[in-house]
Amino acid sequence: MKYQFVIKENNKSVIIFFTGWSTTASLYKDFKTNCSDLLVIYNYNNLILESKIIDLISCYNDVYIIGWSLGVWAASCFFSNLNINIKRSIAINGTKFPIDDKRGINKQIYLNTIENLSEKNLRKFQMRMCNSKSSFEELLNMDLASDIDSLKNELIFIKNSIEKDLYNNCFHWSKVYIGTQDRIFLYKNQQNAWNDTEQVLIDNAHYDLILFQKIILYEFGN
Repeated sequence: MKYQFVIKENNKSVIIFFTGWSTTASLYKDFKTNCSDLLVIYNYNNLILESKIIDLISCYNDVYIIGWSLGVWAASCFFSNLNINIKRSIAINGTKFPIDDKRGINKQIYLNTIENLSEKNLRKFQMRMCNSKSSFEELLNMDLASDIDSLKNELIFIKNSIEKDLYNNCFHWSKVYIGTQDRIFLYKNQQNAWNDTEQVLIDNAHYDLILFQKIILYEFGN
């Protein structure tokens, strides 16, 4: 995995944002927090962070987790196998079962995405993430991941990890936000996946940067 501190001001708390597939920390460069540092994790070719970053996370008084899209799965697996106390965790438009016909993305759709991934099809996927042309144009203006081979390898890594049951995935999330207009993780599938977790239904698409900022300020107030 790759990481970047968007806010690093030696605060006593940190928000760790596991972002969605094909995105980078650039999405959050203008984000604000309530006196917390903000660390963004992306690129899921593996679930490994440098030991110095793990040690740094361990030094914070309070650790908050937010996961979006496939970042929900990545965060679940990573923190299920790490002895760090998490104060609060919020999932947005994703599940712990990303390749699942009833609780995640339809398996055949996921496999087709791997098989047919190209620059053109990546743009189609990113368009489906958005609820408007202006939102899509905003997304394209960001510094997104664009290496098709690397992006394909991420999807393959996630698929292989699930099929081989490589990671303990017992992490419990405090709350989940479910977008009823989500065309990536269908909202009914999300509801099926989170029957043991507090759910908040929102009239949003898969990607909504303004919503992400509002959730951070609302959920992780100090």
